[in-house]
Amino acid sequence: MKDDLKELEGVIMSSVVDDIEKHKNDDSYFTERLKEYTGKGTNNNLAEIISVDADALQRAIYTAFNFSRLADLYATLVSSYRKELLEVLKDPEFSERSPEEWLALGFAELYKDPLFDAAIQKAIALREKTAKLYLPATPPKSHSIINNPLMDKLQKNGANVEGGFNFSVGKNLYSFATVNFVEGQDKLTEYQRQVCDAVTSLYLAALDANVPSVFIPEDIFRAMPGGGEDPSPQQIQEIRETMDVLRSINIEIDATDEVLARGLIQEGETYKPNDYCLNFTELPVKARTGGYVKIGYRINYQPILLEYATLTNQILRVPAEVLTIKKVTATGKKTNQIIPMTSSRQAIAGYLIRRITQERYTYKKAKDAWRKYEKSRVAKPDRIKKSLEDFRDQKQKNADRILFSTVFEVAGLTENGDTISKEKAYDCRKFCLRVLDYQKAIGYLKDYEILKDGRNIKGVKLIVGDSSES
Repeated sequence: MKDDLKELEGVIMSSVVDDIEKHKNDDSYFTERLKEYTGKGTNNNLAEIISVDADALQRAIYTAFNFSRLADLYATLVSSYRKELLEVLKDPEFSERSPEEWLALGFAELYKDPLFDAAIQKAIALREKTAKLYLPATPPKSHSIINNPLMDKLQKNGANVEGGFNFSVGKNLYSFATVNFVEGQDKLTEYQRQVCDAVTSLYLAALDANVPSVFIPEDIFRAMPGGGEDPSPQQIQEIRETMDVLRSINIEIDATDEVLARGLIQEGETYKPNDYCLNFTELPVKARTGGYVKIGYRINYQPILLEYATLTNQILRVPAEVLTIKKVTATGKKTNQIIPMTSSRQAIAGYLIRRITQERYTYKKAKDAWRKYEKSRVAKPDRIKKSLEDFRDQKQKNADRILFSTVFEVAGLTENGDTISKEKAYDCRKFCLRVLDYQKAIGYLKDYEILKDGRNIKGVKLIVGDSSES
């Protein structure tokens, strides 16, 4: 983070060199810029500051132009090292204030304060001293998707109902869950679900490799749909914020009747797991090469949703190639050019991949049943001829259709039927088709059809198999 601050200062300085030269004799220019960017003037005599040395002039310039941005970055730096700073600031060297009083000061008081800067350097050194050696996370050979009624329910309104809720797990069979979300949230977003699945995939990969489940935000990003490139600082921050949310969601499940019906427990036994969505510890980790320290995550226990899905065999596996969304030529050939991602795009891509995978599963299940029936007709030719479609679950008959209105909600562009601008709707539909084109190019999706309502494009129909089979 300290390096980020220095880099930002360098960028700012290089962009204002001409401005410094042009206005170096005009004190009022800098005073007005300071008022413009900070909302207030300065109590210092700016002319006197500028006359001291060039460095003072430079500090005045980039503070004036980027006060808010620097303040935010500095606050993040202090927050990131808060634990170490509270320890360091106990030293007599910093006794003019208590540790809490030091950290309560604002950017203007702390920035460029030699004493506090020394505290920052000691905090960084303390973290490096206690940091664990980090080995790059084992890349998942496949992406794991938790695919059960509970996970679907967590994404719907009512998941945060006081007292818990029932969810259907079979004919006349229900399980029960109580979920406590963080304040201001009443359901799981699609992006949060994608982060959860990425952590699940990394956890399982570490388990298979018999190594500790320790990884950093960059590993999580690369295990998500569209995570083929290095993440930006903003994308890393989004993952960190999401991890903080997931560690705060408490889930209590009572699936006793369900696992009893599956024959997984004996009469009189119960199955009532209770834990946070993700139970992990943050810890400083140091790369084997480079020596820099980052905050990583160590998974303390098998994630509760993974435990439940594993027990009930409700996990979908997706080849790693499916996740890396690349551009496709006009002739349908994939290129090596990765499509840039945002959190909304990753949510959309993950949702589409899950829907395709679900459709592939239900299609295969129906096809196996149809083939078995057709084989039986050899011995019993009087049996009526049936099509593959007859063996599809009635509840799944329209599961091959994806409405763009649903995708808009998945991307966080609309909620509860809100309207969306034509420009955003066009961009979202275009991205959806690019994801589907890539899945076609690698053979994961056979084809798709555009669904229209008059002249309006309303969605797509997924085609995963040969529709001529009958």
